[in-house]
Amino acid sequence: MLYFNYLFKKTLNQFLAIISILITLIWFSRAIAFMRYITENGIGIGKFFYLFILILPWLLIFIIPVSMFIAVIMVYSGMIKTNEITILKNSGLTKMQISKPIIFLAILTSIFCFITSFYLMPMANKEMRLMRIDFANNYASLAFNPKTFETINDLTIYIKDRDQNNQLYGIMLNDDRSQKYSITITAQKGEIIANQNGVYLFMEDGTVQRFNYEKNNSEILNFDSYVFNLTRDKGKDSQVQWKAKERYFHELINYEDDLDENRIKKIRSEIHERLTYPLLPIVLSMIATAAILFGDFSRRGNLKNIVFASLCGILFMVLNIVSYELIENSAKFTPFLYINLITALFIALKYSKN
Repeated sequence: MLYFNYLFKKTLNQFLAIISILITLIWFSRAIAFMRYITENGIGIGKFFYLFILILPWLLIFIIPVSMFIAVIMVYSGMIKTNEITILKNSGLTKMQISKPIIFLAILTSIFCFITSFYLMPMANKEMRLMRIDFANNYASLAFNPKTFETINDLTIYIKDRDQNNQLYGIMLNDDRSQKYSITITAQKGEIIANQNGVYLFMEDGTVQRFNYEKNNSEILNFDSYVFNLTRDKGKDSQVQWKAKERYFHELINYEDDLDENRIKKIRSEIHERLTYPLLPIVLSMIATAAILFGDFSRRGNLKNIVFASLCGILFMVLNIVSYELIENSAKFTPFLYINLITALFIALKYSKN
């Protein structure tokens, strides 16, 4: 079993290296889009990185199959050049036996993908949805424009000026949310402070005027410093209508009766994605193994087999994606998805035995 451990570790290391590179590249590309939340709106750095952690399960579902496919091609192509595959074959091992370590690793990654698909991804997507609501309610309007009346959480805020350090000058805040009284706050200067507990407007040198509608009188208070909470509580789960990718599998099956046709179609497609996408590491690994080990080997390279494996993998994925789109339009196309999976796996197994 020495060859099994050797192939398994070699492929695992290659797989982890590829998936790390892909995640890093995607994270950096997304970081630019999210950076404005920190630079403009004062979002805490902790929430910034927490958002990237929430994106990870969704990324892994798509990256793991591709990473496995590339890792198998790279490992086996390298072993063909160094005659390691030829030595294994001459020692009496069949193609299927040589493929066993890859299949075992693919099964492990597939199990992880099922856990991610059924639990981790919807959990992260739900939390991300709530964070987006939180951003929309409490952060999105905080990049105040000078000499403009801004509205956030039913508050009216005006600032005369704002410098490069996000210091605010000439602040006026009006709060009419209560039916019993209104509050008007003015201040010489202030700043936005955001932390894990919420978003606050810290003001200095100003007044608080409270007008009581019932008594028809007002009270004025001068202050050296004053903190106003701009945060609005997150919406509760029951108040949010979850999208297909934000639902656990049992929520996809037992969806609400009042959903419109488009949402039902997306849920129908999502059910089949959750069931089949975790199987892709196995299918793609088998396709890569069968194509790379097909025919005779040459120390000068195995370019034809690499191109053939790549084309087979791309064709399979294209048919898979098209099947998801067709299922979303009509349930009658559902068999095409599973026919594509079974056909690809059957052909890969057939050529792995030769």
